[in-house]
Amino acid sequence: MARVTQDFGSPWLVTDLSIKPYPCGVVIHPLIDACLEISRGRNVVPSEVRAITASVHARAIDLAGRRHPGNAIGGRFSLYHAAALALARQSAGISAFDDADVNDSDLRTLRDLMVIESDSSLSPRAARVRIEFKDGTCVERAIEEPSGNPGRPLSDGQLRGKFIELALRAMDEGPAQALFDECMSLADCADVTHLRRYWTTV
Repeated sequence: MARVTQDFGSPWLVTDLSIKPYPCGVVIHPLIDACLEISRGRNVVPSEVRAITASVHARAIDLAGRRHPGNAIGGRFSLYHAAALALARQSAGISAFDDADVNDSDLRTLRDLMVIESDSSLSPRAARVRIEFKDGTCVERAIEEPSGNPGRPLSDGQLRGKFIELALRAMDEGPAQALFDECMSLADCADVTHLRRYWTTV
């Protein structure tokens, strides 16, 4: 019994949970983060790019190393497609993946420009990206911990964005925003069954 109850109630394992910000294979997330940091600092126009090189953990390539996916589902398990999406659309949320045609010419061009290699020095949570532009400039980003992991948790704004994007598939924006606000203040909620009013009708 002493072993069963050891440290009972501390630590709370819920604090060690990851929340996926992107609707794709989790091994791809560090690469997406690096590409988003680049694209949100500089527009990445395929015709202006000379080369893209990336380093990831070997497992990421084993699981998601296909350059040109054949359909939308395949795109969610492709390092190349996810990186191209993050670079070209500055987004990798569920809407970005759903709206992107895997045969889109800009995305295909970016995928063709990529060289993605495994690096034994990188953890599964890390990735590096370097983009060389035709004007002679280059941009690099390195990620040691992907967003959404316990070591780099999502901000309240990021959580809200993900929640609303998903909730809008089932409810209007007003109730979705109100439901998120209530979920973020459950300590003040006397009866959680009252939350049902946001998705049920009497």
